This record gives sequence, structure tokens and C-alpha cells, in this order.
Amino acid sequence: MKRRTILTGVSLAASILVSGCGMIGNAEDNFVGVIQQTKRESENWDYGFKIAYKEVKSSYDGNKTFSNPENDYSKGELFEGKYAVLMMDDAETASALYRTISRNADARIADLEKTTLEVTKQARAAYEDAIDNDRPFIGPYYYYENVNVIRADDTLVSTTTTIDEFYGGPHDNIVQYGCTYDTRTGEELRIGDVLKCSEDELRRILAEELHATEEDENQFMNLDNTLSHYKFEPVSSYPSDDENAELPYNWYFAGDGLHFIFNVYELTSYNYGASDVVIGYDEYEGVIDEKYIPAADSYYVTSHTVYAGSDKPDENGITLDFIADIKNSGIMVDYYYVHQKDGKAFIYVVLPEEDESYKLFVYEVTDGNPRPVSIKTCERSAEELKDGYTAYPAYAFWGRDLMGR
Repeated sequence: MKRRTILTGVSLAASILVSGCGMIGNAEDNFVGVIQQTKRESENWDYGFKIAYKEVKSSYDGNKTFSNPENDYSKGELFEGKYAVLMMDDAETASALYRTISRNADARIADLEKTTLEVTKQARAAYEDAIDNDRPFIGPYYYYENVNVIRADDTLVSTTTTIDEFYGGPHDNIVQYGCTYDTRTGEELRIGDVLKCSEDELRRILAEELHATEEDENQFMNLDNTLSHYKFEPVSSYPSDDENAELPYNWYFAGDGLHFIFNVYELTSYNYGASDVVIGYDEYEGVIDEKYIPAADSYYVTSHTVYAGSDKPDENGITLDFIADIKNSGIMVDYYYVHQKDGKAFIYVVLPEEDESYKLFVYEVTDGNPRPVSIKTCERSAEELKDGYTAYPAYAFWGRDLMGR
């Protein structure tokens, strides 16, 4: 049986207008109460995530020059990038998760250092080739990425990494990758760990969902054959014999269910873009293991992004145009849905300022109608790390920056 529900279960259509930057009435007391309640519910493993960023840039330092300076589109810049690495504070109750994320962060930083060297070398060769052949150098090459914690609770932590990269050619390439950890053991979960269905059943569901979204009959040609290469436990990826390639699924958990990401070129041509298939938590009976479906009496946080200015609700039935600071602003806005064990629910809306601060709007949405709790201006603390990285709290979960500290 096919059904679809969402974790929030609310519609924020009420026309509540909030203005100014101070507290709302007695909301200071309400705000403190919300924080204290939230901290009590997560006190057994109160820890925070942070994202470490590093900006890089390399320029041409050789002795060759363009005979026609107009061909030097990048003005000598070869490569630029902004790296993002997930980290977390050490916590006694989440030591296994901390060790895994720290180990992955160290490996990721090492890989990104190699990326800088390799792409700079590649760009330099292309730059000098353009000089030698009196043609334009289309650059600089670039690599930008960001990391987001999408869902966190006492069962799992699910993240996404989004990358925008360009290494010459007609266009850039935007890809997204998911990663999910077991909160208690720190182990990275595999897709077979979280599903109860067979591989054939999953492929059938994915094909059904994909065909339901196709723009024309040419979008998903040979879809069944393509999906047959995706495995719960792939033996090898991208061998010389493409017909025998076994590929891993790219997935993560969010507020509306289990997402499967197929980046550009994986299923279809570039002009159709990537495909994001969402299997709702109870959309297909017996597919997602009940262990990974948040219970009504559990504490969890999910991350969401909406376009401010659109009156069309997002996948959770939410718009934010009841907030005057955001209404019709035309920007992308992050909010967090916080569900407490007692059934109360809140959204935390984050609006960055030009300096290192942000406004934090808090609304209770337990009954489906947003009730203002507070507006606070919060400071983003920065932590200088080795190798040129600077870490910021990830508007963090569990009573940290998200809660307005």
C-alpha cells in the first residue's frame, strides 16, 4: 500500500506578521523554557556539529603570456575553491560518532589538498595550451562545496555534501552526495541496513517514481537496465567493462523520508538535470525499517530550505511569508524543525546578517498554526583550525547555536 506522510505534519499558512529584532512580549521567558526543555530531552548526548571551511586560490606564475590579452578570461587565475568539512565537538555520550566523523574529516582534508594540487596542475596545462595556440582560456577552474546536517536524532545523523565544480568545457557540474551515520555506534550506515525490502523491490519503486516525474519519453531511456547496476553491496564501481559495473546507491534521510540522488549523467543526459526520488517514511509498507522512522514520542531535528517569496509550500507544507523580515525577499532561507518527546514541535528560522551574526526566529507549530515564541540576534562563533580551516557551528543541533547560545 502506498501512502505519504511527513514528519512535521503541520501547515504554516497562518498570516502572522512579525517585525523588528527584539523579543516578542514575554517571549524571552518562553524562549528560555523552550531551550531548557529541548536540552533536557537531549541531555544524554548534548553535542554540536560544525563545518570547517577553507578558501583556496592559485594563480599562474609561469613566464608565458597571451599575445591577445582578451583571451585571458581569468586574468591569470587558475583555480579557486571553497572546501567544507563536517566536524563535531567531542562528547562522552557520542564518542564513537565523534571518532568516525573526525577520522573522515582528516581523510577529507587530505583529499582536498590533493584536489588543489591536481586541479591547479590541470588548469596550468590548459592555460599554457591556450597561450601556445592563441585561443581563450575559459577559467578559472573552480570547486565549491557545502555540507549540511539534514536529520539528527538518537538513531541516526544524515548529511549531504553539495559540490559545484568546473574544469573547463561547456558547463559546470553540480552534484550531491548523502552520508548517514548510526548515532550510537558511529558506523556509516549502508542502504541495506535501513531497508527491509529486496533489491528488486527497491528498483521497482525507484523506476515507478522516476517515470512519474519524466518530462518526456526520452528522459529515462533504458531505465531498468541502468538501475540494475545499483547494488546494496556493490563489488566494484566503474570497471573497464561498463556492462558489469556495480554502483552504490547515493542516499540520505530527511524530514520527508528517504532520498535517493541520481546526479547528472547517471540516469539521463545533462539537460534533464539530477533526479531526487523521495520514499516517504510510510509511503510503501515494509520498505524502510521501522527503527529509522522517527516515532511520535521521540526527539529529532530536521533541516529544510525554502524560497522566500514563493507562496507555494515546500515538501512539508511550509512557507515563511508570515515573517516580515523574510516575506518576498527572494532568498533561500534555512529552517529547522524540532520535535520534542512530549509531542510539541517548533521551527527555528535562521536569517544570516551581513556581519557574523544571524536572526533566529522561533515558532511553536504543534497544532499546525505558528505561534511566535521569540526573535533573537545570535553571534556565530568562529574557531581557527590548522591547515587554514575556520570552523563555524552548523546552526547546530542539541542546544548549541541553533538554540541561540
